[in-house]
Amino acid sequence: MMWIVAIPRVNRKRDIQYPRCCHSRNNCQNTKQWFTTPVVIVPGYGADAKEYTGLKTSLEYFGWKCFIVPIQWHHWIPTIGGRPVTPILEILSTTVQQVLNDTQTDKVHLVAHSAAGWICRIWLGSGVYCGASYDCQKWVSSLVCLGTPHRSKQKLTKTNLDYVNQQFPDAFHSHIQYVCVAGTGCKNPQWWKPKEWTAYISYQMTLGTHLCEGDGIIPVPCATLKDAWNILLDGVWHSPRSPGLWYGHPTVVSQWQHCLQTVNNFKS
Repeated sequence: MMWIVAIPRVNRKRDIQYPRCCHSRNNCQNTKQWFTTPVVIVPGYGADAKEYTGLKTSLEYFGWKCFIVPIQWHHWIPTIGGRPVTPILEILSTTVQQVLNDTQTDKVHLVAHSAAGWICRIWLGSGVYCGASYDCQKWVSSLVCLGTPHRSKQKLTKTNLDYVNQQFPDAFHSHIQYVCVAGTGCKNPQWWKPKEWTAYISYQMTLGTHLCEGDGIIPVPCATLKDAWNILLDGVWHSPRSPGLWYGHPTVVSQWQHCLQTVNNFKS
């Protein structure tokens, strides 16, 4: 069964909830207390790691020790046109291993933006993908997908999405907590409105219709997984370049970061 939790948009700083060990941001920073399981942020398709420093800061605000997969825009070039995402999987593997070694932990939380969500699902699986088998599910406690198109009618993503949805459908690994966060920043966009044209085209290409809710890029119906913790955020947009608050804005992070709290212990 798929559950959708509707959460109203938050704009007031006082509505931000801090980790249970903290009474304020300064207190958390001064005592240097962190959740024990580190967070690894995986950039979305075509994006550069530096675009996620704000998301990293927001999560650290709540007591999460964060690391960003050091992807640069040019790393995506070999994947253009629906080709294999092997270069990204290799960088992800190297980064997670380094984080596990540096933090002396045995698992991480993955926070994956946009297409990185389904890329991580490939990485978790044990199947053979373009001649390689990753099977990295043993290193992951949870996978949080922010505006991920888990299903799409776009021909360019068909091969990769067909593979992951056939081999590792829905919330495939029972020991991993899957969280899908979807925004509704742009509803039923119209092609003649300049601010909605991109959303109109993207919804049509992804879902086959523009008559839906979405984050301005990804329609809500494509951003969920069966048996996952599916969260719907009212008024939230897809990326830092969007006209409204995106998944990584502090007031939005406050609405989904609690999903990471599968490990409740802290360490100094």
